[in-house]
Amino acid sequence: PATTTTSGSGELVINKQARCGSSELDARESCGNTCAHNGDCPSGKWCWGVHPNYCGSIPQRTYTNPVQGSWTRCGKTEIDARTFCGEPCTWQCSDPEESCVTIHSNYCGSEFTSDDGPTTTTEAPPVTTTEAPPVTTTEAPPATTTTSGSGELVINKQARCGSSELDARESCGNTCAHNGDCPSGKWCWGVHPNYCGSIPQRTYTNPVQGSWTRCGKTEIDARTFCGEPCTWQCSDPEESCVTIHSNYCGSEFTSDDGPTTTTEAPPVTTTEAPPVTTTEAPPATTTTS
Repeated sequence: PATTTTSGSGELVINKQARCGSSELDARESCGNTCAHNGDCPSGKWCWGVHPNYCGSIPQRTYTNPVQGSWTRCGKTEIDARTFCGEPCTWQCSDPEESCVTIHSNYCGSEFTSDDGPTTTTEAPPVTTTEAPPVTTTEAPPATTTTSGSGELVINKQARCGSSELDARESCGNTCAHNGDCPSGKWCWGVHPNYCGSIPQRTYTNPVQGSWTRCGKTEIDARTFCGEPCTWQCSDPEESCVTIHSNYCGSEFTSDDGPTTTTEAPPVTTTEAPPVTTTEAPPATTTTS
């Protein structure tokens, strides 16, 4: 049955149940029906593990031509900033009790109707109007070195320049402190944890969003190295099927240590049904007198 989308108490309760949708983002933002496997979902939708959300505590939303919203917003927590589409930000917020946080994929700025009111539009992410910092004599940071000397994978969380959070992170853009450190057409983004500085820098050709669930020992490994696409299980027993942040898995790129490469393209999930068991009947016994 359809999932109830409002709690009786009005209290906000974090929900992590898998839900039906055309993508992880659609399943989560639209609070699709809960599910255990793809067979629980209607045609054209699949069962997704989703990021934490308030489904069950907020009115259900039906979006009209939704688009990806901005990646950094103000809020007391990531889930609040994402769900209620907090003030867009780069590094600070007007409310001193809120922080500028990098949020998961979202539909902030898209029009929707909810089951308790008329058509609404979450605050559209405006062009950032934070004034550019005045010119100073401090030099902009040089291009970031993208390979570590030891070969060890070190998690990096430095803000980086890019046209979006995804571009800044996947391309390992130059590190930055504010928008003034970045070239025209790029901004300074807080990014999800990554291995920039430990892996060769990648330059993508017409990148597109990859699949949202992949196999790996950790989320960052599954996302960075584009693990096996999955729905709920992995062929390697040491890996788990995890929901990963936005990524360019499947897109062609060149790296500063080799030729053009394509990360494994996310195929349509083809989990095979178990074969029909064909244990042969024993041959007829031909006892002779």
